[in-house]
Amino acid sequence: MSTGLKTINVTGSGVMRFVFVLATLCISAFAVPQTVNLSKSKNSVEFLAVGKPAAIQIAGKLKEGSSLSGTLTIDGAAVKGEASLPLAGLDTGIELRNAHMKEKYLEVQKFPKAVITLTQLTLPGVVTAPSFSADKIPFQGTLLLHGVTQPIAGTVKAKKQEKELELLFDFKVSLGEFGIEIPSYLGIQVTQAVLTTVKVSTLLQ
Repeated sequence: MSTGLKTINVTGSGVMRFVFVLATLCISAFAVPQTVNLSKSKNSVEFLAVGKPAAIQIAGKLKEGSSLSGTLTIDGAAVKGEASLPLAGLDTGIELRNAHMKEKYLEVQKFPKAVITLTQLTLPGVVTAPSFSADKIPFQGTLLLHGVTQPIAGTVKAKKQEKELELLFDFKVSLGEFGIEIPSYLGIQVTQAVLTTVKVSTLLQ
């Protein structure tokens, strides 16, 4: 006589997979969100503008003594937050070119900082995992620059080893979208898109 109950046979490997998935879900569900203070982390900003002719390249970075500020919140595998960049700290290696960039084009007296707001990024593993790494992870956000806010998107290279988490953001900034005049210097004009890289490295709790 049938009782209406079905017997499910689970192999040893099936049990192990089930336990692993359950443990991962539990860790993710009960992990406490972590907040990263960017001003206390290792961070850097670099940019590259390609000129016309294309053989000309203008590279710059956030000089020593300047740093991002703001916070990132990591909840499980999701990352959100806001980073403020002091534009007066950008350096192209030539003082006269720096002055043109900051005074004429970025107008740092009126708009002293750029603000990146990260709205969507999912890491390849939960922050409590002992390690993970991945490249070309998509992210979305917004950028406030020159008094204008525009959406941005790019990719992230993420790496976690023990307590250290490293995030490398790559994205393009189209100057015209922010009302910035296309820079020219000594007869050389740069293209619209400026390649931007932001690196954050921090120790997690």
